[in-house]
Amino acid sequence: MKYLLFSAVLALCLVLSACTTTDHAVHVAPVSVSIPVSASSLYATDTGAVKSGQDYDILDHFRFTRDLKGPIGVKGYVSNLDISSELAQRVAMNKADAIVNLRILPEKYDPGNSYAVGGFKIAGGMFLGFGAMFGLLSLTMSDSSGDDPLGPMALVFGGLGGAGLVVSSVMRANGSTTWTIAVEGDLVKAR
Repeated sequence: MKYLLFSAVLALCLVLSACTTTDHAVHVAPVSVSIPVSASSLYATDTGAVKSGQDYDILDHFRFTRDLKGPIGVKGYVSNLDISSELAQRVAMNKADAIVNLRILPEKYDPGNSYAVGGFKIAGGMFLGFGAMFGLLSLTMSDSSGDDPLGPMALVFGGLGGAGLVVSSVMRANGSTTWTIAVEGDLVKAR
């Protein structure tokens, strides 16, 4: 019976010490500006004519970045990237006819304190499990003499485990991951 109890406590320890995962994706909203936008060096006019590099002059090459934050430990979190207003401002300043060679690329990912959150969660779950096992051993092995060296160990390990889980939760609530997304392209004017 006590082996079944130990197995149950060990299974609980493994469940509590499961890793923290973060799933942070970036969704790029459709670009909405008054002129054609192309990821290639070609663009189509309102009449359907296709313009190539020999049909236009490059007015300006632009590049800017956006930082998108997401929570730690949340699966399926999506940040939205809308660059339409930034592109519209650049188009208006340069009086461009089109945007070509548009690139939207991830530049950097900062996991924030994700690793520390996971470490504290794993350590907390393991210490809590050890505390529970020492507590069970203390209950099954105590005798009438009153000597119980495992009882204080159960309290210490249980306390360390609880503290680790609390620290992990607080860090997760106050932390974030960050994607840095680079946007670049060319503003062009038809010849």
